[in-house]
Parts: sequence; C-alpha cells; structure tokens
Amino acid sequence: MPCSLEEATGLAFKFITSKTNDKSKMVELRKEVAEYDDFIQLNNEEEYSKLPYKTLAFFMEFHMAN
Repeated sequence: MPCSLEEATGLAFKFITSKTNDKSKMVELRKEVAEYDDFIQLNNEEEYSKLPYKTLAFFMEFHMAN
C-alpha cells in the first residue's frame, strides 16, 4: 500500500489561513481541518490587502513556538 507524501518524506505540507467573519466559510474550514488536518490557522483577519500582516503573523507564530 503506498504511503502518503508526509510519511515518505517526513515533510508536512499545510495551507496557512487566517480567520474570516464569514461563518459558513469557517464551518467549511473546520470540516476540512477535521478530515485532512492540512491547515494552520493564524489569529488575524483573512483579507487580500492584509497579506503582509499574514506573513508577519506566520513568522511570529513559529518564532514564538520555538
């Protein structure tokens, strides 16, 4: 039986996302996370104009964790 890419390489591939006020999108995201565990959610607002803040939030999150 073939193994997953994560099992074969030891690398985990995740999508980075932020929060949204759209409740239906958050419900769908929670379902996706429960099924595939393929998202990391940051504690900031998801919006195209705020991509630089999302990048900073990502680095701050992982810098603080280590």
